[in-house]
Amino acid sequence: MSKVSVAIGLAVAMAGVSAIPAHAEEVPVGSTTVNSRRLLDTRPGSVTFDGRFAGGGAVEGGETIRVQVAGRINEISDARTAMLNVTEPTQAG
Repeated sequence: MSKVSVAIGLAVAMAGVSAIPAHAEEVPVGSTTVNSRRLLDTRPGSVTFDGRFAGGGAVEGGETIRVQVAGRINEISDARTAMLNVTEPTQAG
């Protein structure tokens, strides 16, 4: 059996957060949705809400992309976790 690897475009958008608990031993309970903001878009000519991580080109099979989430959206600076939507908006031909 042979493996097939294709390059794809990716988009990552913030969907929600959980706040830091009052005490370190507490587990965050519940989550808050946030207005979706694009954190990464690899498509050429694409934009993100702050201009970072945009237009880097298609992602090859097995490639890893690290996307900074913490500290990018000021009004959720106390977030402990983030929920993200990862999509393939287009396929590379």
